[in-house]
Amino acid sequence: MKHPTLPLLFATLLLGGCSVDAGREPATEPLGALQAQVTALQADLATHATQIAGAPDVASMMAMEAAHAGDAHTRMGSMGQDVDLMGTCSNDQGAMMGTGDMGMMVAQAMSECDRHEAAMGQAADMSAAMAEEDAHQSAMAALVGQMTSAHDRMMSGGAMGSGMMGSASTYTCPMMSQP
Repeated sequence: MKHPTLPLLFATLLLGGCSVDAGREPATEPLGALQAQVTALQADLATHATQIAGAPDVASMMAMEAAHAGDAHTRMGSMGQDVDLMGTCSNDQGAMMGTGDMGMMVAQAMSECDRHEAAMGQAADMSAAMAEEDAHQSAMAALVGQMTSAHDRMMSGGAMGSGMMGSASTYTCPMMSQP
């Protein structure tokens, strides 16, 4: 026996996510904020590479690494939260914004930083530390490039993660920050 309120409940839940109200913003806003974070991460990495290149010894390098690691984890944690929040964005048909690829890339970047931190702790001399830093910079540059490409696909509506349909301008998100 069908329960008469189930179709009504389903329709209410489905349509509830479709309405645009004062508590929503275009998806282009949080996507722009995410791209700003990706750009800042890229700048942080470049600054860090320059600092490491000028380190006089492994101990100095390790002190720089410790400071950088904290900042990088904070930034990537924030990026991960933004991606998670963007997963609540939907279009007027209730289709959710696909962010899976971007979330995976942020997680990969976090894992690469963890791997790098451990490897730097094992560096026996400047040569080994510089080789590890170069490998890390290359890995992170590739991930930043992938994140930028994923962002661009999300903005234009290209295939992304869980199948975003339409450009980001057709999606709205819960307000991430209040004016």
